[in-house]
Amino acid sequence: MELRFIQQRTKDAITVLDEVELVNCECDDGYENGPYTVADVEDDGAVTLIGKGRLSGCIAVVNL
Repeated sequence: MELRFIQQRTKDAITVLDEVELVNCECDDGYENGPYTVADVEDDGAVTLIGKGRLSGCIAVVNL
């Protein structure tokens, strides 16, 4: 799985309200490819993503 920035608010950092896209998700990842908005970034590297568009209502938590 890869995370690509669509719109990054702070250069060289991931922050709340960044728009990202998950790509190359494997079926066993439990996540779907597509656009997400960053909802939360924890100090331990966990990032909570909220799906956009057709993924509305989907939540993904990834560790960076």
